[in-house]
Formats: sequence, structure tokens, C-alpha cells
Amino acid sequence: VGARGMDSGIPRRCVGGSPPRCSRGRPPWQRVGNTDRLGGPHGLGGSLGQRRLFRGPSSPVVCPPGWPCRWCLIAAFLSAAEAWHNHTPDYDGIFTNVIVEVGPTGNYVAFTENTSNAEVLPAGTPTMYLGSTMDGCDGVVVVAGALDQSMFRRLGSRSAKALELSRAAELFVRWLDGERGGLNISGKRYAMEIFFVGDNSSELQTATATARALRASGAHFALAPYSSALTSFSAMQARADGKVMISAGATDPSIFEAGTGVFGMLPYSEDKSKNIFGAIVEMAGLNDAGKGTTSDVLPCGGSCRANLRYGTMGTCTEPMRRIGAEVFGILPEHEPLTDESPEGAIRSSLERLRNSRVNILEICKLEIKALKVVTGLMEELQFDVWAIIARDIVTGESFYADIQGGWFQGENLFGGVPWLSSGRSRVGAFSGMSSKNFTDRFKLAFTDTPTYLAAAQFAGLCALGASIEAAGSLDPELVEGQLSNLTLPEFYGNINFGSDRQIVIPHFVLQSGNQEDMKVVHPFAAATEVNNWVFPRPTFKVSRCLYESQECSGRGSCASDGKCVCNEGFGGVICEFKINKEASYTVYIVVPLGCIIFMMCLCLIIIPLYRMHRRHIARQREHAMQELKQAIWDQNDTRTIEASNELWVIFRQETAASGHMRGMRVDNVIQDLQKEVSMEAGVSVAYLLSEEFLQLAQSRSGMEDPTFRDLQASFWLGPNPIGGDKMCPRDRRLGCALIDTLPSEHRHSATHFLSWTWSYKLSMVRAALENWLGARGMRAENVFLFMCFFVNNQFRILLNSEVVGAQDLENVFETNLRRIGHCVALLDTWDQPEYLTRVWTIFEQFVVSKMGIPVSVILPPEARKRLLEEIDRGKPGILRIKDALSKVHCESARAFLPSDEITVKALIEEIVGFEAIDRHIVRCMIAWVGREIETHMRSLVDAQHRETARVLELHILPRPTTMLSLVSEPRSTPARSPRVRRSSIPMIFGRTRSAGSQMPTSPRARHAQGNRRAPESEPSSATPSELFDAAGSFGTQGPTTGQCNSL
Repeated sequence: VGARGMDSGIPRRCVGGSPPRCSRGRPPWQRVGNTDRLGGPHGLGGSLGQRRLFRGPSSPVVCPPGWPCRWCLIAAFLSAAEAWHNHTPDYDGIFTNVIVEVGPTGNYVAFTENTSNAEVLPAGTPTMYLGSTMDGCDGVVVVAGALDQSMFRRLGSRSAKALELSRAAELFVRWLDGERGGLNISGKRYAMEIFFVGDNSSELQTATATARALRASGAHFALAPYSSALTSFSAMQARADGKVMISAGATDPSIFEAGTGVFGMLPYSEDKSKNIFGAIVEMAGLNDAGKGTTSDVLPCGGSCRANLRYGTMGTCTEPMRRIGAEVFGILPEHEPLTDESPEGAIRSSLERLRNSRVNILEICKLEIKALKVVTGLMEELQFDVWAIIARDIVTGESFYADIQGGWFQGENLFGGVPWLSSGRSRVGAFSGMSSKNFTDRFKLAFTDTPTYLAAAQFAGLCALGASIEAAGSLDPELVEGQLSNLTLPEFYGNINFGSDRQIVIPHFVLQSGNQEDMKVVHPFAAATEVNNWVFPRPTFKVSRCLYESQECSGRGSCASDGKCVCNEGFGGVICEFKINKEASYTVYIVVPLGCIIFMMCLCLIIIPLYRMHRRHIARQREHAMQELKQAIWDQNDTRTIEASNELWVIFRQETAASGHMRGMRVDNVIQDLQKEVSMEAGVSVAYLLSEEFLQLAQSRSGMEDPTFRDLQASFWLGPNPIGGDKMCPRDRRLGCALIDTLPSEHRHSATHFLSWTWSYKLSMVRAALENWLGARGMRAENVFLFMCFFVNNQFRILLNSEVVGAQDLENVFETNLRRIGHCVALLDTWDQPEYLTRVWTIFEQFVVSKMGIPVSVILPPEARKRLLEEIDRGKPGILRIKDALSKVHCESARAFLPSDEITVKALIEEIVGFEAIDRHIVRCMIAWVGREIETHMRSLVDAQHRETARVLELHILPRPTTMLSLVSEPRSTPARSPRVRRSSIPMIFGRTRSAGSQMPTSPRARHAQGNRRAPESEPSSATPSELFDAAGSFGTQGPTTGQCNSL
């Protein structure tokens, strides 16, 4: 993991001869083992080379003599780790960067700009370094490029094929530096190192990743990523930087015709079609001449060649169809389909092709899942063709596993490939390897069998190395000239680039069988057996019979109707038993009946157990999904990997239990959960009330108390937008919502939906929320608000105009409101509030009421104080409040975006109309004021009760010492005074409820009666304890009025 310098693009560890070494083992900067970015072993197995961050400014650690090797390794690791932690690109100047954006029609558009800024990549972009120790080198040739390094690689995806390219590059570096002794450039030995930067298989990222790889490593030459789409943009960046590029994953000729410097190791995809079409035409001619292998169940009748009719379905390009028209002499019928096309559309396309009498069908760019649907429907429709062409499918990783699993319709498909491990026996002039040698080395290193992609990558690096040695220089123009005139025999083929810098080699035509090894059927000289091809292919009925009966158990053959014709002496559906005429009753009646009874009993036992097992797996999957979602909420990468591995194991169990592959993949589940978490998240009120957010708003806006509308420009429209460099989990593009940038303690599932406007000042929102929490007794860190300022992706709304608020109203507003279950309406004031002049908030209040969602209306402290003062004025104040809140005119309400105002008002007119919604909002506001009056009156009554209790405590209870004496002293009078009713408040004012006294009728009488006292010489006959009991009792007769007043 040592740092690397920029001394003429040569790493410092090769300057001045051999690198410093410990007393034993590897150099101190060389990492042992292969780990991914998160520190664990890679999920797909095999070696991925060494991963590291971009290089830092430090040099390798030179250990003092006598140091133990362990100390030397620790010192080197700490030095390098510090450099990588504080890494910055250490190159400057003006560069030409290729910028890729999504065009107005959804396609990708690229343009260039000259800038001195460093390339911007998403946080956590992985890198990969491939290199081996080579003592005494005179320099290093650095090759760099963009390549997907995703952790989860779906079979057949771009990332899985990018893995094969990286493995081939790693194998080449090991062989070149470790066995061949590097490159001989003008008598000097040069090692080779390869540096990759992850492009996430994204057209939007691949050019930037290529620029970073080339410049950060000081590369001399470039390697292209996988696929023609990615290579087209990566090649533009390589040309802009003046680098020669080798491409082993692209076939589109426009990439290589666009300019110089880019060489392709894969031949034209149209050449593959020419070879396959030519092979079929030649086979048809041999059948007509009686020299072929015409099937007995679908003979051509001596006119195969004349009756060939070509058709296509899928996403076949115009050049492919044009070549088919040239070969077969007729413009093909075409049915456009994709992997997501519904079954009904596929059925209709097949019916049209069948009605057009197509018998040579080419299926373009469909995955195996879709291809299985197509072939299944062809059998159902009895659409039997003579040949099915699936050019790239027959070389896929899971193709033969599906055939072994019962997909017999996949047999006898035609495909093409430029290289096979058993195809050519020549030995490479530069590598000294044959195809078998290369295959054995690849299997030994990575346990997997290489495909043509790995061979093309290895051979391309061989071509680059041979051209460098022939040029005797690292000058890109000289090396490009050698590549253009190169003729290099290699195990991959005779490497010779045409005038458009794309290799010219023939394809092998393959035909799938029911065995794991595919058959080479053309050219005939390369075929493993003479006439081992099948043309025309059997009907689907015959194919099913061949598969299910295994050619009728070797005791018969399949007829054209798909049934077995047994040899003499054998019988049964698949000729499974020998016929005994004397035991025909037992064979035909007793045995089948016994088998049926046995199977029924077995099903009664197995089916319940199977269902229990499925339910158990479903519960495990649900638990694992919850754990994974919680790990995403907590932003815990380690726990995310553990939960995803657990979920992967459960998917494997479900696959084994159900017998078919699940459509759900772990990486898709993670992306869906990340999107779900982002959509459900709310911002913590604690964060809104924190000094951190206050300082962020003030520093960004330059204002002491900004409105949220003032924050819009500084947060998202300025030169350093918040979240602009982070990938959005909702659409996997750069630029995320503000909520996705917050740590886990300030971001969780929303508990309240906040209805408000962006014109509010920050201090007013903070004061209202703080007052609301205090009144409800809630903790700020436990309340999370669905607040549009934070949760909506403002990059899409403000910058790209992709999401218009009103158009997404029902899907976002109502869905989230129903999920959250509580709404908080924030009003700035009760007297002509801004809230009732905005069309959005008026409509939100209507929808909340219509859905029956509870709503809390909150005010800032000063506004609430003024409201209570008006209430205390009585009827005039209440009428003034009613008049202020009744001024709702939805038709004249406004919105920030004119398009939103038009759309929302149109929606209101469609649903209920302006007058109805005005009346409804007024009723809601008046109901809220009524609740406020009730709450205020209740608080006044509670305050009076508390004051009454205080008066009772002061006037009824004696001193504490006297109360203690009440407990300790015995009563002097055995008789107890009668109790009074428990009504302390009337007693304080001189009124009693006793039967022997009457209530004074006039105020003067009541005053006189209330002022009568007992004589001072005659104290009350009741003890203090009894008087206390009398004052607090319910339901019994009490003392006289004079006694109460004396007390």
C-alpha cells in the first residue's frame, strides 16, 4: 500500500534499482491477500488484485538496518494509511474532461470542457491496484482505466463481466513481471502496473473515472471498461488525454472509427451474424445434397436452402437485420421486445412470426429469463422453427445450468464466439501460451473457466507489450503506429487490426446440446466431430419426448407426435418395462393403482411438511429484511454486509425449496430498501432546534434570521450544493435530498407530517416547534418531521424540473400522510395568516380532513399569546378571531411555481370547487379556535382549583407541629361531630348544605351571616382533627356555619 510519486510517471520504488526489502518476505508496501473496500473477502470468490485509495504525497518507508520485519511492515502500513486518509490529487493544470449527461429524450449526451478542477466522483468510489514485485527494474509502465468493482455481481451483468476483465489483467501482470521478466524497452527492463477506478457500470461516471485513473496514476496507456456503451465515453476521455487505449469489451465499430488511439480486441458483432448465417446456409445446402444431418421428424424435403425465411425479435440492430436480408435474400420480419415485455406481447409477436412462416428465428439481446419465456410460448403455440439463433446466450454463465435443470427448449441453439479454450491450438508469439495453457493458468488462479472476454483482455495486453517493445519507447504515437501495423500470432488468434483499428478474426459458430460442453459446428475444420450439428432442429414435441424419456429408456424412439414407439417386447409410456402377456393384469392395473395410492399417502405427509418449511423460510426472510433495513437506517456498513449475506443464504434456501430461481437479488433488495428508507425518512426536531443547523443556515445565507426560501439558493443553487456529490438512493444518480446527508441520529422514520410554507423565518419555525414540544411533553430527539425542505430531492425539482409537486401529489403527499398518520399545521399568526394564502397549504388541510387524519395546529409563542388575549376579551375578541380566520379565498391563493398553482387549482375544481373548499377550511379553523378556547378555559379552571387547594391548606390545616400533635394526643371527647358534605369551596364562603340551615336570600343577609363569629370565650366543640375531617368529607352532615366561619 505504499505511496507513489510522479517522477516522470515512474513509481518511486523502481527509481535507483531494487526496492528496499525486509530480511525476508515481500517488500513493506506490498499487500498480501485480496480485500474489498469494506475489508471483507469478495463475495464471488477469486482474487481481485489489490484495492487502495488514490495515491498520497508520502514516499515508501525505508527501514533502518536491524529492524525486525514486523516493525518495518507496521511502519510502512501506518505511513501509507495516513497518506491515503489525507489523499488529494497531486496533479494540476488545465485538462479536457468529458462530461456525460442525460439528454431530453433519455439518451446520454457527451461534451467536453477545459477545466483545472479535480474530477468529482461519488464518495466511497473503489479503486484497484494490480502489480507484483520485480527486483532491479529500470522503470514501470503504468496502464489505467475505469472498471466496475461492485460488491454484488449478478450473473451476466456488466459488473460480473468486468470482474473477468480485471482477473485477466491481474493474471497478465503476474505473468509479465514474475515469469517473463517485464518488458524489454531499448535494453531496459520495465515492470507493468495496472490501476482501475470504479465506474459502477454507469455511463454518467465512466468518463470521470477514466480521467481520474489516468491522471492519478500517471498512466502511459489506457484500458477500456466492459460494454460498448461505457467504452464510447471512456474512449473519448482517453483521446482527450492523448492515451492509447486497448478495448476488450466493446464491439460497436463507431467507437473505433471515431478517432485514432483506440484498438478493439473483439470483432464486429455483425461479423458474428455473418458467420452464423453462413453456417446455416451451408448446412441447408448439405442437407439438400443428402450429406447433412436432417432430422427424421422435421425433414426439409430436399428444399431446405430455398425455403429459408429469416425473422428477428428482441432488440436487433438495423445492421444485423440488413446482413440477414443480404444472406437470406429477404427483408426479415422484426418484433421489438425487451426483457420487461409482458407475456401477452411476446405471445402476439410469436403468432405474427408464425403466420409469416418464419423458420430461422434470431433472438437479440434478451436475458435467459426472457428467452425461457419465449421458448416456452413457442412450444405452447407449436411454433416449430428450423433454427434459433441466440448469439451471446450460449456462452453465458448460467446457460448450461438451466439446461441441466430442465430447460430442454434451450438445446440446439446457435451462437458465436471469437475464442474458445479448445478452439485453436497455436502458441502465442509473445505469451508463449496455447489456449489450453491460458485456461489452466486462469483456472488455477481463480477456479473459474475463462470466457472470450478474459482471453481478449490478456491478448490485448500482449499486443500492447509487443508494440511497446517494437517501438522501443513509451511515446504514444510510436506505440500507436506499431499497433496499427501489428501482426502477432497469439493463442487468441492472429492479432491484426484493420484500418478502423478493430481486430479481424473469424468467429466460431456454436450449437448448444444437452451436455455442459458446447459444440463447435462451424467452420467444419474446427468442429470436434464431422457433421455434429443438428439442422433442422426437432419439433418441441419431439424435444420434450427426447428429454423426458431419455430416448424412450433406450428401448424405443420418439415419433413426430412426441410419443414413444417402443421396441418389440417393451411397453409403458417411456418403454420402461418389459411386457409379460401372462402378467398383463398385474402390470397394467395393480402396479399403477398401487403407485397412485402410495403417492397419495406420500403427498399427505410431504405437503404439510413442505408448507411448514416454506413458512419458516418466509419468517426468516422477513426478519433478515427488517435487520437489513435497520442497518441501513443506522448507516452501519458492517451490519449491512452481515444482513445481506444472511439474506443471500435465505434466498438460496428458497430457491432450493421452490425449485426455481427467485427473481429477487440481494443487490436489488439493498437498493430498494435504501430508496424506501430515503422516502420514509423525517428530520429530527432536535436538529432543527440545534445550533448546528442554525449556524449552517446563517453561514450559507449570510443572514441573521433567513426564511427557508432564502436558504434555497445557498443550499442547492450555489457553487457547493449540499448533497451534490452524493448518489441519491432513489434514482442512483448524483445529487441527493438534504435528509440523505444527515447522520442517523437526526434521520429516522417520520412521526409527523408538517404543513407549512417556505416563507416562514427560521426563528419563527424553531420557536413554534419548541413551544409545541413543551406543551405536549415530547422530547425533540424522538420527533421526526416529514418536512418538504429536507425530504424532497431539490436537485430534481429545482435544477432538473423532473418532479413537479402538483403532478406527484397523490403518490407522495397522500401516501406519506396515510403512512405517518398525524399532521402538524404551522401557522405564522391567527390574524390574516400567510398559511391561508398559499394554495398548497389550503389543499393539504382539505386532504387531511377528508382522510380523517388528526391534525395539530401550532403557533409561535407570541402569536399564541395574542390569541389568548383576544379570547380573554370575551365575545368581541372571539368574533374578531372568527372574522380573521374566515377570510379564505382559495381561488386567489398563490404558489411559488406558477405551474403548481395552475395544476392544484385545476385539481380543486375537479374534486369539490373553490367555494366548497373555502367553507371547509373555515370550519376547520373555527373548530381549531374552539379547541383553543376549551383548552384555555380548562387551564383557567385548573388554576382556580390549584388556588382553592392552596387556600384550604392555609386556612384549614394548623401548623405542622399541631398536625403532629393530632396524631400523638388522644381525643378528649369520645363523641364525634357530624361530618359535613365534601364541598370545601362553598364552606370557604360561609355556605353550608346542612338540612337545619337555610341559604340567605339577599347579599346583605349573606354578608351578615358570613361575618357572625363564635364567642372568643367559647371555642368550637370540635377538635382540630374533626374539623379537618369535616372540611374534606363527602356525603354527610357538617358543622354549623358559625363553626365553619370560626375555623
